[in-house]
Amino acid sequence: MDNSLSSKKPELVSEWSTRNGSLTPDNISYGSNKPVWWKGHCGHEWQASPKSRSSGENCPICSGARVVEGINDISTLYPQIAAEWSPKNGELKPTMVSVGSHKKVIWVGSCGHEWTAAIDSMELATGASPAWDMEAFLAGKQTPVFFGSGVNNFGVMEVLDALVDLAPSPKQRISSTVVNRQPVVTEVKPEDKAFSGVVFKVQANMDANHRDRIAFVRMASGKYTPGMKLKVMRTAKELRPTSVVTFMSQRREAVEEAYAGDIVGFTTHGGVQLGDTITDGSVNLQFTGLPFFAPEMFMTVVLKNPLRTKQLQQGLAQLGEEGAIQVFRPEMGGNMLLGAIGQLQFEVVQHRLKGEYDADIRLEGSQYTGARWITADTPKELQEFVNAYPQRMARDAADTLAYLTTSQYDVRLAQERFPKIHFHPLREHAGLALQNSHGNRPTSSHCGPLVLERSRTERTSSIGGISITQPARPLPRISMND
Repeated sequence: MDNSLSSKKPELVSEWSTRNGSLTPDNISYGSNKPVWWKGHCGHEWQASPKSRSSGENCPICSGARVVEGINDISTLYPQIAAEWSPKNGELKPTMVSVGSHKKVIWVGSCGHEWTAAIDSMELATGASPAWDMEAFLAGKQTPVFFGSGVNNFGVMEVLDALVDLAPSPKQRISSTVVNRQPVVTEVKPEDKAFSGVVFKVQANMDANHRDRIAFVRMASGKYTPGMKLKVMRTAKELRPTSVVTFMSQRREAVEEAYAGDIVGFTTHGGVQLGDTITDGSVNLQFTGLPFFAPEMFMTVVLKNPLRTKQLQQGLAQLGEEGAIQVFRPEMGGNMLLGAIGQLQFEVVQHRLKGEYDADIRLEGSQYTGARWITADTPKELQEFVNAYPQRMARDAADTLAYLTTSQYDVRLAQERFPKIHFHPLREHAGLALQNSHGNRPTSSHCGPLVLERSRTERTSSIGGISITQPARPLPRISMND
């Protein structure tokens, strides 16, 4: 037959079932309406006409057109969805419908609420994301997503219950310091008696009436009690917060005691930066893990009213400490530079400077398109590089020396000319550790700008109105491999 199934649709011959007996694809037309048996590559068997198969119809079980209990019903494929099947659906059971059905049925959630929705929409909501993996969540590779409305008080309890069930207990953290030029790695456990914590957020002007600055500290060990003496490890200075509070929405409460894993807010007036390690002074620790990425966009700050210079300096200093923007001060003088990853950061800073510090600024384009923090093995090598590129040198809010670039080739050319200079695309927020651009091990920033000044007794500079004094002794070397 010239119009036989085998000659017109040879790809269907392999699915011809032996249950058809003496009837073969050679003696039946591809347009026949006669029901015959088929066995798909999936292993399912079904009856369909050669005409429908020739038109593109495939296995009805796999497609959901036909429901077979134990194979493609919703109870078998999505038991978590079937668990919310409402008894009000009567004789219709989850074993009688497929996941692709458009039929609307009644559902009842674990919260006790009932609603009506199509079966395929429930499958879509479940299938749009991977299955929950507690180990991936604890490793920081998966994040739960909740849907609800705070205004309508819908889904709020589910979020709070999940926080209690899923939030892990405090884990041990690794501290790396250098003592007598030897690395010292310390495991800090939550049950240790010494107080320690890390500043993971600094927020200015949370209360517009008081112009306060809150340093949020995640406690890693020990116990906090009111009035205890604290120490900022980066500066070795004593920290005496005027108040220590916790937050629940917009409500503040004074902290009477806090333990490892708690988050407390220290009210300060400066001297604390993002990434700082806070202890009670009895231990020498340095936590890392909050890096600054090299900015890819730059803008020049132009103050509209020169009489507001002091407010501008204060605002840039505080916003830089928050991590809202990266502030660079050119070594040769001139207007301050703002570095960011995205355009929105510039708009946010411009708005906050005007609203919180009454400093109205204009942002103008800059020739720079990138930056690399630099270090060297010796002060002489670093000084030679600085002398060769004086117009490209700038210091950030942590007074770390940076090399500004105008194209992607600048770093390569500078490396070829000065092979002993190290260029770092990452910097710890505390300003103590840098990451090499070629994936080499992290190095302490005192190999760079601090070594340059080691011959002096001390060096004092002003960044945004804040005086920073660097001691002659090198700061401890730390690791970013925590």
